[in-house]
Amino acid sequence: MLPLKMNDPSLPSGHLLANLLHFGRLLRQVGIRVSTRPVYELAEGLTCVDLARRDDFYYTARSFLVHHAHEIDTF
Repeated sequence: MLPLKMNDPSLPSGHLLANLLHFGRLLRQVGIRVSTRPVYELAEGLTCVDLARRDDFYYTARSFLVHHAHEIDTF
């Protein structure tokens, strides 16, 4: 897997990436173990999702960031 870079043109730009990174920090604060790598992978994955569809965004984010069933309710 190639290293991801902040200026990677395939990633969403602007506030979305910054907000996803902030969200990753919030998840860690509430006990969901998530590293920066899945957050960047989520950003890349969201390029294939219609961001206007809330459910699509939610389930895409959950699939990248939640790895244990007991974390779903917290997420």
